[in-house]
Amino acid sequence: MISKNGLEKYNKNFHDLDGRLIQPDLRIGFVLIPGFTILPLAGFMDTLRHAADAADHSHQVYCKLKMALRWNRFPFSCGVTILPWVVYGDPTEFDYIVVFGGQTDLMRFVSRQIYEFLTKAEELNISLVGLCVGVFVLAEAGIVTN
Repeated sequence: MISKNGLEKYNKNFHDLDGRLIQPDLRIGFVLIPGFTILPLAGFMDTLRHAADAADHSHQVYCKLKMALRWNRFPFSCGVTILPWVVYGDPTEFDYIVVFGGQTDLMRFVSRQIYEFLTKAEELNISLVGLCVGVFVLAEAGIVTN
């Protein structure tokens, strides 16, 4: 089978030796804000990647990660772009949603859909985490207050 986008291994399900489906212990959604910085995303994601399986195969067995995006391509603060994994959907897919920000002058480009997604997650008691300028996005959404 030829891979279309290289993400197949991250979307497949895993089974134990008895054939039972392994449910991940942790399901984390990433929300990327325009101009987000690479270092917080890479450090957080790589830590979870190592914790997600028993070997170093980067399989998402015990921890599922999804990057929720809105555009076809998404720019890092350095100008490099990435492709989305999923479009914002149901926040209950996640145990935690982590908001990654970066350049404060790009906060004006945070979409209404991002704020709606985060507000819905808060209403559903999904744990929210803000890294870098992601904390300010949570505050703009009315989730983080004094």
